[in-house]
Amino acid sequence: MGEGYLVEEHELVYIPSATTLRLLRGGKPSAASRAFLGVGNPVPELPQEGFPALPFSGQEVERAAAHFPAAERRVLLGMAATKQALQDLDLADYRILHFATHGRIDEEVPSRSGILLSRRDGAAGERFLTLNEIFHLKLDSNLVVLSACRSRRGRLVRGEGLVGITRGLFCAGARSVMVSLWNVNDRSTADFMDAFYTELGKGGSLAGALRRAKLDFLAHPRSGYRATTRWAPFLLVGDPDAGKVNPPPGTPTIHAEGGWFR
Repeated sequence: MGEGYLVEEHELVYIPSATTLRLLRGGKPSAASRAFLGVGNPVPELPQEGFPALPFSGQEVERAAAHFPAAERRVLLGMAATKQALQDLDLADYRILHFATHGRIDEEVPSRSGILLSRRDGAAGERFLTLNEIFHLKLDSNLVVLSACRSRRGRLVRGEGLVGITRGLFCAGARSVMVSLWNVNDRSTADFMDAFYTELGKGGSLAGALRRAKLDFLAHPRSGYRATTRWAPFLLVGDPDAGKVNPPPGTPTIHAEGGWFR
């Protein structure tokens, strides 16, 4: 048997169960009128928080948003990327939600897991959109991208499967979720997501676009981008055929390596 990667020959998708897939495909098509909502580059407050700035996450969101018509996209970046701003929006009006930020994964107490956002000036309270809050979101999305470290992780509960942010998003109304298995590089992830949305614009399934983006990295002349650490952590979970998005075609821009891990 020859050596190689499974993604070189196959589109890959992870489904919690056949029942889950049936439920995901059993509902009505998304009625969302807008294509894309991007949230990224939250403002860190203190160095001891352990969450460094992610300057390329802002670029990631802007480059992803550029693949969609201006009237159908919205971005929340920096100080605008607050939990209150997110909760004030009608999230069911967006077919794709993209989070480029830090994730907090607590495998012992999953309810402590969440997505890091900015805090409004002078505001108190939790900066994270917690798992409990995610469960109660109202989504009608074909895809939610969690471009954050280890966002696929969670607690394995007997009879329930993996309980984490992905589960919360499915319960909230997402049909598919892209997540990561390990810490991802800030700069190369921005390039990878741009490649993904470029491929998505060519038509086909979500799983197909993700596969082609990975092949783009595998074939890249810069060895750092061919490393499995840069493209392999990203997985698609849920319905791989949830919606078809056809934004204007674009060409991915590849920058030099480096940057923080998320």
